Parts: sequence; structure tokens; C-alpha cells
Amino acid sequence: GDKEYNNGMETVQGKYIYYMPKTLTTITLINLELVPNYMFENCVYLENIILDGYFDTTGAWAFKNCTNLINVSLPHTLSIYSDYSFADCHNLITVNTGFNVSSVESNAFQNCYKLANLDTKNIISIDDYGFQNCYELVIEKLDQLEFVGDYAFQNCYNLKTCHFSESFRNYPFGQELELGI
Repeated sequence: GDKEYNNGMETVQGKYIYYMPKTLTTITLINLELVPNYMFENCVYLENIILDGYFDTTGAWAFKNCTNLINVSLPHTLSIYSDYSFADCHNLITVNTGFNVSSVESNAFQNCYKLANLDTKNIISIDDYGFQNCYELVIEKLDQLEFVGDYAFQNCYNLKTCHFSESFRNYPFGQELELGI
């Protein structure tokens, strides 16, 4: 559970307790092995995050509702954006990782209205609502894409053209797949 304090929030995750002052604007952390679920959730003043380390997934809801977050830099070891990891980060523009990210889980970037820059070279799957309401998103290629969930790109108004992998071209488009474009 979470406990609120005058200027911060304590988040209990398993056996770990994290205390994040609500007024942080920039965070740089090195040698991380884990980004737990909910770690930075609701840090509404946060604008920039640089996380360096050896983790391969963002925790679910880890950055959710960081409404003023603009730039995020994550390590090259990252391979999965977990459920709701950046949901409701309305001002998020850029997420820098490497090219190892293969999965965007459900609602990972939902309501990131300004998200424009994201490394997508090796993404294999995008789950339901993965990029819903990312109005500024531009993706030129998804060469490795094999699966896309329902409404994954709903209301992505700047997404005009995208080149998909050969294996994705055989996907049975129809009523089961609702991209929402």
C-alpha cells in the first residue's frame, strides 16, 4: 500500500519500501537492477528521468500519472514496457532506450498525448491499448512486429504510414483486430 506524507509518498513493493518526494523534477539513478511496480507513480512534478542499470523491464505502473514527465532515458538492457508503465504521462515526448525493446504491454503508453520519439526497431508485440491516445506518435517501421492488440493505435492521429514485417502482413485482419486508426 501507499502512505502519503506532507511532501512525499512511501510505496511498499514486496520487502522494499521506496520514498519519493512528490516535488522531484529530475531523477538520475545508476546501477539499478530493478524498477519496481508503482515506483514513480504520481510524481507529478517529475520532468526528466535517467535510469541506468541492468534491468530488462519497467515495473507495472512505474511511471504512471507523471503528468509533467517530458524525457526518459532507460538502459539498453530494457526489453519490455510493462502494463501501464507510462500511462497518463500527458507531456512525455521522448523515451530513449536501445533497440532491445521487444514488447509493449497493455496500456503501456496510453494517454501519452505528446509522445513522438520512441525506439521501435525490434518491437515484436504491442498489446491492447499500447499507444492509445498518443496523438503525436510517428512510427516509420515496425520491421519485427508479429502481434498487435485491439485499439493499440487508437487516436494516434500523426500515425499516417507504417511499414510492417512480412510475418505481420499475414495477420488475419478483421473484426477481431481493432487498431482504432
